[in-house]
Amino acid sequence: NGVSIFRCRNMSLFDLKSQLAFYGAYHSEIRNVLVHVVFVPLIEWCSLGLGMLASNKIPGLGMALLKVGPISICLDIALLYACATSLFYVSLDKFAGFLRVLMLFVEYATVRYFVDQGNPNTLIILLALKITGWIFQIGAHKVFEKRSPALLDNLVQALVLAPYFVLFEGLFLLGYRPQLRKEVHNRVGVLRAQFLTQQKKQRVQ
Repeated sequence: NGVSIFRCRNMSLFDLKSQLAFYGAYHSEIRNVLVHVVFVPLIEWCSLGLGMLASNKIPGLGMALLKVGPISICLDIALLYACATSLFYVSLDKFAGFLRVLMLFVEYATVRYFVDQGNPNTLIILLALKITGWIFQIGAHKVFEKRSPALLDNLVQALVLAPYFVLFEGLFLLGYRPQLRKEVHNRVGVLRAQFLTQQKKQRVQ
C-alpha cells in the first residue's frame, strides 16, 4: 500500500512529536490546513451533538448531572468523549491540553444548549453540517494535497488528533515551543518525501 509507511504502527501514542508529524504529513499545504482550521471544530461540534442525541436512546445515559446557568451537563457520549480525550491531550502537553479542555467545554456547552432547544430538525441540521465539513475536508485533500485523508490510514488516531493539530498550528504561529515546531516540520518533510518516492515507484510499476 502506497501510504502504509504513514501508519506508524510502532509510534507511541503519547509521543507528541510523532503524533503531530503523522497528522502533519497529510496537511502540509497551507490551503488544506486553513480548510481544516474551519471545519475540524465544526465536525467535532456536530459529533458531540450527535452523541448527545444518541445518548437519549441508551438506557443509563442522557441524565442531567448538573446545570450551569442555561447549560445542562449530562452523562452522555459527548461528555465521556470530552473527558477521555482531555486526559490524552493534557498528557501530551499540559498547556495545549488545558486549552483543548477549554475548547471542548465551549463546544459541549454550545451544542448542548442547541440540542436542548428541542428543534425537530436538530438531527438533520447536525448531520448536514457534519457532512458539509467532511466534503470540504476530503475535497481539500484531493485538490491541494493530492492524497487521501489521514483517517484512511488510522481512523481513530486521525479523528482524535485533528483538533489538537489545528490547535498546535495556531500555537506554533504564536511562537509556542519553537524547537518542537522545527522538529515536527523536519519529520513531516521526511514523511512527505517517503510518500512521494513511493508514489513514483507505483507509477513506474
